[in-house]
Amino acid sequence: MAVYQQLAETLAENIKTSFKVGDYLPSEVTLAKQFSVNRHTLRRAIDELERAGIVLRQHGKGTLIIDDVMEYQVSDRPRFTEIVSGLGLATHAELLECMTQPADRQLARAMRLSEGADLWRLDTLRTVEETPLCLISHFLPKDVFPKLDQLYLGGSLHRILDTHYGIRPVRKHCVFRARLPDLREATLLRCPKTAPVLVLRSTNVEGESGRVVEYAVSRSRASDIQMRVDFAEAADSLPDGGD
Repeated sequence: MAVYQQLAETLAENIKTSFKVGDYLPSEVTLAKQFSVNRHTLRRAIDELERAGIVLRQHGKGTLIIDDVMEYQVSDRPRFTEIVSGLGLATHAELLECMTQPADRQLARAMRLSEGADLWRLDTLRTVEETPLCLISHFLPKDVFPKLDQLYLGGSLHRILDTHYGIRPVRKHCVFRARLPDLREATLLRCPKTAPVLVLRSTNVEGESGRVVEYAVSRSRASDIQMRVDFAEAADSLPDGGD
């Protein structure tokens, strides 16, 4: 085992016994001196802890001890920003790309549109405490949301849909799966290609009419997040089943 990996294990044990969630680790200089290693080795060890979801680097503040898994409640209202902010964490949504594309067969079926219908595709990267957590591709009918490319520049997409179009999407169906990330996903989420991502596909409808107004595909670092579904809220969208 490499020195930095041994150090990461030692630091993880120290964190369990000597720190609590919300504490900051001592400075890199202090830790390097304490464990008689150079700062390069120490940084690689902390990289391991960050990938494991034990710590979170905060620019200008230090290395924060965090809960190893963030719980995200899946409900009928897609509201990432609100849920994460409610946990006391700083979150940001960055618009990576906005383009138009025709609906392929899969999207047309999911969104109840004709194949080839014009869609907006918006890719957003959601960060929590400046660490990337979730990459989302949003597909929306272009005729329902004209000039969306001019109105949405980042932040809460659903706030824009509500404010400018009077539409508040409601999640109707969702499907989960785990898989390995592709190169782009691994790069943007800063995770190894061997670490799985949790994929959530959501079909979101307009509350009153029931028409599909958004199809969203989110990819999250599986080591950092767990999804919670309350069956009372999700009863209409989950299949019948036994044990």
